[in-house]
Amino acid sequence: MAENAEIVKLFYEENKSPSLVRQRLMEIHPYIKAPSRKKIYRIVKKFECYGAVNDRRHENQGRPRSGRTEENITKVREIIEETPRKSVRGVLKDISNDTSMSSVYRILKFDLKLHPYKISVMQSLKDTDIGSRLAFARWMLTKEDVIDSVWFSDEAHFNLCGHVNKQNMRFWGSNKPDVYDERPLHSEKVTVWAAFSSKGVIGPFFYEEAGETATVTSDRYLRLLRTKFLPALTRRGETPETCWFQQDGAAPHTANVVLNWLTETFGENLISLKTDTKWPPHSPDLSPLDFFLWGYLKDKVYSPKPTTVFEMKHAIRREMKKISADTCHNVINSFRRRLQLVVQKRGGHLEHIL
Repeated sequence: MAENAEIVKLFYEENKSPSLVRQRLMEIHPYIKAPSRKKIYRIVKKFECYGAVNDRRHENQGRPRSGRTEENITKVREIIEETPRKSVRGVLKDISNDTSMSSVYRILKFDLKLHPYKISVMQSLKDTDIGSRLAFARWMLTKEDVIDSVWFSDEAHFNLCGHVNKQNMRFWGSNKPDVYDERPLHSEKVTVWAAFSSKGVIGPFFYEEAGETATVTSDRYLRLLRTKFLPALTRRGETPETCWFQQDGAAPHTANVVLNWLTETFGENLISLKTDTKWPPHSPDLSPLDFFLWGYLKDKVYSPKPTTVFEMKHAIRREMKKISADTCHNVINSFRRRLQLVVQKRGGHLEHIL
């Protein structure tokens, strides 16, 4: 960038034309981006007003910092290194001087370059769960052909009113507003089932009886597998003998009548509870539907928010249909990476590092 004094000098030499000044600067400094006409005017105006072209802010730094002193910065650093979970209020109390809470916050953010990360709350894993996750990950990583042929399956609920995050509901004003956001006590919802693999998505299929959303039972689940999933799988040119089927350990999934049919249909190519190849308990972080599909769909379906169940079902079908083959391939690659991380973490949780 050219010096401000050079810009002022050229301005008067070129008959006060910022365009000519810019052109001259480009000739003099061909490898440096020339300032805009607006900036040239601003520099000249500063010179005409103050008789100088340097940044006047360096001459007047304002009132000296009273809270963000080197002594306080050192104290805050020592407190946080010892107890990183301590709140700003707690740090202020430990400093025990006239420093304000805002000064402590600025020290943490701007002087120490720290960020307040939120601790994720997860379901605890038992020793047996950890062992199951580790054994499954190790086995799966040795079965490259299986990874690409598994159809992962699951259900999810989509509420018509969506989910409200009360922490984001704020109103800035001088008085407390007499307004509120009305929400139904029991929102209408749909329960949707889908299967996901590296080859694509099958579904969505909705649990319904007489046009109304129905709960997931073993009978309804088995009917869905027989009359919807299996025909859709066949239409894709696949057979149960050439692919694997995965489900979690939910009670409707592991009822005897369901497992008997799955065994008759897929043989040993099953990943579930009570099967030879067991899906590890408490492991939504390993299911492509949990770590990708449902979140992706809910981001899309609620923007804009549907006003009827019919519109919501249409939006779910529309957005699921848009999922490309490349996306499916990338998600399964992410599943591979998650398996590797499970091995590295000795069976531990993943979401806090992904």
